[in-house]
Amino acid sequence: MKYEIIKEQVAREVFSAIERGGMYGVGGANPYEAAVAAMFHSVAERQPFDVSLKELAGKAHNVVMAWDVRMVGKLRDLFPGFFPKSLSKGKLVAEYDEAGDWVVFVV
Repeated sequence: MKYEIIKEQVAREVFSAIERGGMYGVGGANPYEAAVAAMFHSVAERQPFDVSLKELAGKAHNVVMAWDVRMVGKLRDLFPGFFPKSLSKGKLVAEYDEAGDWVVFVV
């Protein structure tokens, strides 16, 4: 599966979950805490913030979308309930396809 598709899917789900305020019980993960952890691990988002759920959702979406393919494992660790089921278990491997896009698969 193309990495950009995975990343967009996870970012969209995180945004929706935070915006709805439905932040618990998604695949055993807490997307709110995961989003906050993702933001604090981002160099650009290290300072404290006071924002609405919609703003937090937007920030979380932007942080996830800024991650490159090297973060695919972290993306799965932080958001297991939003990660594609076909890639949810096993060792993740990424390589370029013929079009020059990163493709992620499990071995």
